[in-house]
Amino acid sequence: MNQIQALPDPGKGLDIQLSVRGGLTTYADEDDRAVWFGPTGGVGLEIPLFSPSRRRERIMDRLTYAKELEKAKQDYFDLKNSIVSELLSKLKRVFGLQTEKRKLEELTSFLDSNVESLKQQVKTGVIKATDLWELTERIMDTEADIYNRSTELKVLKREIAINFGGEKTRQLRQMLEQLSVKLVEEVYLESR
Repeated sequence: MNQIQALPDPGKGLDIQLSVRGGLTTYADEDDRAVWFGPTGGVGLEIPLFSPSRRRERIMDRLTYAKELEKAKQDYFDLKNSIVSELLSKLKRVFGLQTEKRKLEELTSFLDSNVESLKQQVKTGVIKATDLWELTERIMDTEADIYNRSTELKVLKREIAINFGGEKTRQLRQMLEQLSVKLVEEVYLESR
Protein backbone atom coordinates (compact mmCIF):
# COMPACT_ATOMS: atom_id res chain seq x y z
CA MET A 1 0.00 0.00 0.00
CA ASN A 2 2.83 2.40 0.86
CA GLN A 3 4.53 1.62 -2.45
CA ILE A 4 1.40 2.45 -4.41
CA GLN A 5 0.85 5.67 -2.46
CA ALA A 6 4.46 6.68 -3.11
CA LEU A 7 3.89 6.58 -6.86
CA PRO A 8 3.15 9.95 -8.44
CA ASP A 9 -0.48 10.60 -9.18
CA PRO A 10 -1.02 9.88 -12.89
CA GLY A 11 -2.04 12.77 -15.07
CA LYS A 12 -0.35 15.50 -13.10
CA GLY A 13 2.31 17.55 -14.79
CA LEU A 14 2.78 19.08 -18.19
CA ASP A 15 1.83 17.16 -21.30
CA ILE A 16 4.96 17.83 -23.29
CA GLN A 17 7.24 15.58 -25.25
CA LEU A 18 10.92 16.15 -25.77
CA SER A 19 12.83 14.17 -28.36
CA VAL A 20 16.52 14.05 -29.15
CA ARG A 21 17.80 12.50 -32.36
CA GLY A 22 21.31 11.72 -33.41
CA GLY A 23 23.02 9.70 -36.04
CA LEU A 24 25.25 9.58 -39.07
CA THR A 25 24.30 10.85 -42.50
CA THR A 26 25.87 11.29 -45.91
CA TYR A 27 26.54 14.71 -47.31
CA ALA A 28 27.15 15.48 -50.99
CA ASP A 29 28.77 18.57 -52.42
CA GLU A 30 27.53 19.03 -55.98
CA ASP A 31 30.19 21.55 -56.84
CA ASP A 32 33.12 19.36 -55.86
CA ARG A 33 31.26 16.14 -56.49
CA ALA A 34 32.39 14.84 -53.16
CA VAL A 35 30.46 12.67 -50.74
CA TRP A 36 31.29 12.36 -47.09
CA PHE A 37 29.75 11.08 -43.87
CA GLY A 38 29.06 13.29 -40.90
CA PRO A 39 27.17 13.42 -37.67
CA THR A 40 23.66 14.73 -37.50
CA GLY A 41 21.37 15.57 -34.63
CA GLY A 42 18.23 17.32 -33.66
CA VAL A 43 16.09 18.28 -30.70
CA GLY A 44 12.32 18.43 -30.85
CA LEU A 45 9.75 19.78 -28.41
CA GLU A 46 6.04 19.10 -28.78
CA ILE A 47 3.43 20.93 -26.71
CA PRO A 48 -0.08 19.91 -27.74
CA LEU A 49 -2.80 22.51 -27.32
CA PHE A 50 -5.46 19.88 -26.71
CA SER A 51 -5.32 16.10 -26.98
CA PRO A 52 -8.59 14.25 -26.24
CA SER A 53 -6.93 10.83 -26.44
CA ARG A 54 -4.20 11.91 -24.02
CA ARG A 55 -6.82 13.37 -21.67
CA ARG A 56 -8.75 10.10 -21.77
CA GLU A 57 -5.53 8.19 -21.02
CA ARG A 58 -4.86 10.38 -17.99
CA ILE A 59 -8.39 9.84 -16.68
CA MET A 60 -8.07 6.08 -17.12
CA ASP A 61 -4.66 6.14 -15.40
CA ARG A 62 -6.19 8.01 -12.46
CA LEU A 63 -9.03 5.48 -12.21
CA THR A 64 -6.61 2.56 -12.35
CA TYR A 65 -4.42 4.20 -9.73
CA ALA A 66 -7.42 4.81 -7.45
CA LYS A 67 -8.59 1.19 -7.85
CA GLU A 68 -5.13 -0.20 -7.08
CA LEU A 69 -4.80 2.04 -4.05
CA GLU A 70 -8.24 1.06 -2.77
CA LYS A 71 -7.51 -2.63 -3.30
CA ALA A 72 -4.18 -2.30 -1.48
CA LYS A 73 -5.93 -0.55 1.43
CA GLN A 74 -8.61 -3.25 1.56
CA ASP A 75 -5.99 -6.02 1.46
CA TYR A 76 -4.08 -4.29 4.25
CA PHE A 77 -7.17 -3.95 6.45
CA ASP A 78 -8.21 -7.55 5.76
CA LEU A 79 -4.77 -8.78 6.76
CA LYS A 80 -4.73 -6.55 9.83
CA ASN A 81 -8.18 -7.76 10.91
CA SER A 82 -7.26 -11.42 10.44
CA ILE A 83 -4.08 -10.95 12.49
CA VAL A 84 -5.96 -9.18 15.28
CA SER A 85 -8.65 -11.87 15.23
CA GLU A 86 -6.06 -14.63 15.44
CA LEU A 87 -4.28 -12.83 18.29
CA LEU A 88 -7.52 -12.41 20.22
CA SER A 89 -8.43 -16.08 19.80
CA LYS A 90 -4.99 -17.10 21.07
CA LEU A 91 -5.31 -14.73 24.04
CA LYS A 92 -8.71 -16.24 24.78
CA ARG A 93 -7.04 -19.65 24.80
CA VAL A 94 -4.35 -18.31 27.19
CA PHE A 95 -6.99 -17.04 29.60
CA GLY A 96 -8.88 -20.33 29.36
CA LEU A 97 -5.74 -22.30 30.19
CA GLN A 98 -4.96 -19.99 33.10
CA THR A 99 -8.46 -20.49 34.46
CA GLU A 100 -8.19 -24.28 34.10
CA LYS A 101 -4.81 -24.24 35.85
CA ARG A 102 -6.16 -22.10 38.71
CA LYS A 103 -9.14 -24.43 39.18
CA LEU A 104 -6.87 -27.47 39.20
CA GLU A 105 -4.64 -25.81 41.79
CA GLU A 106 -7.68 -25.13 43.98
CA LEU A 107 -8.80 -28.75 43.58
CA THR A 108 -5.33 -29.98 44.55
CA SER A 109 -5.39 -27.77 47.63
CA PHE A 110 -8.82 -29.09 48.59
CA LEU A 111 -7.80 -32.72 48.03
CA ASP A 112 -4.57 -32.21 50.01
CA SER A 113 -6.60 -30.93 52.95
CA ASN A 114 -8.82 -34.05 52.78
CA VAL A 115 -5.84 -36.43 52.80
CA GLU A 116 -5.16 -35.80 56.48
CA SER A 117 -8.75 -36.48 57.52
CA LEU A 118 -8.81 -39.65 55.39
CA LYS A 119 -5.58 -40.85 57.04
CA GLN A 120 -7.28 -40.49 60.42
CA GLN A 121 -10.35 -42.34 59.18
CA VAL A 122 -8.17 -45.18 57.81
CA LYS A 123 -6.39 -45.44 61.18
CA THR A 124 -9.70 -45.66 63.01
CA GLY A 125 -11.04 -48.18 60.48
CA VAL A 126 -13.95 -46.05 59.25
CA ILE A 127 -12.84 -46.29 55.61
CA LYS A 128 -10.60 -48.59 53.61
CA ALA A 129 -7.02 -47.76 52.65
CA THR A 130 -8.01 -48.02 48.98
CA ASP A 131 -10.08 -44.85 49.38
CA LEU A 132 -6.96 -43.03 50.59
CA TRP A 133 -5.01 -44.50 47.67
CA GLU A 134 -7.66 -43.30 45.18
CA LEU A 135 -7.51 -39.78 46.64
CA THR A 136 -3.71 -39.75 46.47
CA GLU A 137 -3.89 -40.98 42.88
CA ARG A 138 -6.37 -38.24 42.03
CA ILE A 139 -4.04 -35.63 43.56
CA MET A 140 -1.18 -36.94 41.43
CA ASP A 141 -3.33 -36.81 38.29
CA THR A 142 -4.42 -33.27 39.11
CA GLU A 143 -0.81 -32.19 39.63
CA ALA A 144 0.09 -33.73 36.27
CA ASP A 145 -2.78 -31.79 34.68
CA ILE A 146 -1.49 -28.59 36.30
CA TYR A 147 1.96 -29.26 34.87
CA ASN A 148 0.46 -29.92 31.42
CA ARG A 149 -1.54 -26.67 31.53
CA SER A 150 1.57 -24.74 32.63
CA THR A 151 3.59 -26.20 29.78
CA GLU A 152 0.81 -25.53 27.29
CA LEU A 153 0.60 -21.93 28.55
CA LYS A 154 4.35 -21.38 28.16
CA VAL A 155 4.32 -22.78 24.63
CA LEU A 156 1.27 -20.73 23.65
CA LYS A 157 2.77 -17.52 25.07
CA ARG A 158 6.03 -18.17 23.24
CA GLU A 159 4.11 -18.87 20.02
CA ILE A 160 2.14 -15.63 20.39
CA ALA A 161 5.31 -13.66 21.08
CA ILE A 162 7.13 -15.13 18.08
CA ASN A 163 4.23 -14.90 15.62
CA PHE A 164 2.97 -11.47 16.59
CA GLY A 165 5.93 -9.78 18.27
CA GLY A 166 8.26 -9.38 15.33
CA GLU A 167 11.30 -7.48 16.55
CA LYS A 168 9.65 -6.99 19.95
CA THR A 169 9.17 -10.68 20.74
CA ARG A 170 10.84 -10.46 24.14
CA GLN A 171 8.75 -7.43 25.18
CA LEU A 172 5.52 -9.14 24.12
CA ARG A 173 6.45 -12.27 26.07
CA GLN A 174 7.08 -10.14 29.19
CA MET A 175 3.73 -8.40 28.70
CA LEU A 176 1.96 -11.77 28.46
CA GLU A 177 3.63 -12.91 31.70
CA GLN A 178 2.58 -9.69 33.47
CA LEU A 179 -0.93 -10.11 32.12
CA SER A 180 -1.03 -13.68 33.44
CA VAL A 181 0.12 -12.59 36.90
CA LYS A 182 -2.44 -9.77 37.03
CA LEU A 183 -5.24 -12.11 35.95
CA VAL A 184 -4.34 -14.65 38.63
CA GLU A 185 -4.18 -11.89 41.27
CA GLU A 186 -7.59 -10.51 40.23
CA VAL A 187 -9.21 -13.94 40.29
CA TYR A 188 -7.65 -14.67 43.68
CA LEU A 189 -8.94 -11.38 45.12
CA GLU A 190 -12.41 -11.97 43.67
CA SER A 191 -12.62 -15.42 45.25
CA ARG A 192 -11.98 -14.04 48.74
